[in-house]
Amino acid sequence: MKNYILIVFFIVLMACHRHALQPVTHLTTFHNFYTFQADSARDSSIMRIIAPYKIRMQNQMERIICNNDSILVKGANENTLAYLIADAMKAALLELPEAIAIVNRGSVRVPSIETGAITLGEIYELMPFDNMLVSITVDATTIQNLCNYIAKNGGWGVSGITFSVKDSIAYNIQIGSSNLSYDKMDYTVLISDYLANGGENLDFLKHIKQHSLGIKVRDAIVKYCETKKRIAPISGNRIKQKI
Repeated sequence: MKNYILIVFFIVLMACHRHALQPVTHLTTFHNFYTFQADSARDSSIMRIIAPYKIRMQNQMERIICNNDSILVKGANENTLAYLIADAMKAALLELPEAIAIVNRGSVRVPSIETGAITLGEIYELMPFDNMLVSITVDATTIQNLCNYIAKNGGWGVSGITFSVKDSIAYNIQIGSSNLSYDKMDYTVLISDYLANGGENLDFLKHIKQHSLGIKVRDAIVKYCETKKRIAPISGNRIKQKI
C-alpha cells in the first residue's frame, strides 16, 4: 500500500506543478465543481509516466481477499458492516478472548457489501481512514457509559458484547456469556485511536491510557478476511431494540 500513497503524492505534486506554470485554457463549471483542462500533450506525457503505477495499484485493489456469504449493510440499528469491522478488531487480540470491540457508525463509509468475492479495494472503500487500533482498560461504569452512548446514537458495531436498548438506555449488558459486573475494573475495549482520543464526543475516554496494537483498523479487517477466507452470515441481535 506504500505504492498507493506514493502515487497519490506524485499525482498531486505533478498537478500542482502543472497548473502553477501553465495558463488555464478552458474552464468548465458544473454545480460549483471546476475542472481545469490544460495542454493535452502534457497531460498525455504525465499519464504515460504514471500508467505503470496505476496498473500496479489497480491490480492490488482488485485482489480477492475472501468471499462473502450474505449481504452486509450499514443499517441504522443492525449494522452488519460495522459488526464485521468489530469482529476483525476483536480478532486482532485473540489472546484475550473476553475483550470487546466497538466501532462507530460514521467510520463505515459504504452502504453495503454484496455477496460473493470481496476485493482489497472494497475494504479500502469501507474503511478509508488510517486510524490505529488501540486497547483501553476500563471499569464497568465506563462500559455502561459507552453502551448508553451507542443506544442513543444507533448503528454502531460491537463484538464480544450484547445489550438491550429501551428509551435510549442500555441494559442487560453481557460481555461474552457473563453479565456486566460493576465490581470489575479491568475490562479491555478495542477501539480506534480516533474514538480513544475523544472522537464522536466520547470525551470521557480521553484520560484513559491507550495501548497501540501496532496495526491500522483497516489492515486488521484485511487480515481477518484473509484468515477467514469466507465471511459467514453475521448474526444480528447484538444490540436489541425494545419497544
